[in-house]
Amino acid sequence: MTAAVTHLAFMYGTLKTTEANHKVLFSRDPAGVTFVGEGQTVDLYPLVVTTPFNIPFLLHKENAGKKIQGEIYQVSEATLRLLDEFEGHPDFYERRKVKAELLTDAALEPLGEGAKPVDVWLYCLPRFKKSLLDLPYLSIYRGDGVVAPEYKTYQPDVDGRLDKYLHEL
Repeated sequence: MTAAVTHLAFMYGTLKTTEANHKVLFSRDPAGVTFVGEGQTVDLYPLVVTTPFNIPFLLHKENAGKKIQGEIYQVSEATLRLLDEFEGHPDFYERRKVKAELLTDAALEPLGEGAKPVDVWLYCLPRFKKSLLDLPYLSIYRGDGVVAPEYKTYQPDVDGRLDKYLHEL
């Protein structure tokens, strides 16, 4: 019997534990999702909040911005495919393998110095208006109205596409 294929995935926005879309992470294969711990990217990225819905976007521009803090999950192949669908990979967001440092264990106990970076899947926006780089960069997202403006539920079938806010038309 072969072991099931699993992946490490990095959540930095509305899929995090306290955020509006967290339940999506468990919607296809609840047993195929395990919280590993909190982490941060090794490289710098611009994380911005924009659109009338206050959606966080990680822009694919390495070495600009900040190290991004988030949550690392071990996910099944089925959950990774669900995330691809939810994030619109590869047409909207792109899933990329990046290095992240694990900061805590699953019980949120700090790991301290010496934790080796791990490869994680991260979703980023590869094509975007250059003006988005002028927005304030976050290192951590919380759509609570304090850290970032409060997230407003976005429904593509009702609200339309986000292209006009993110891409040169």
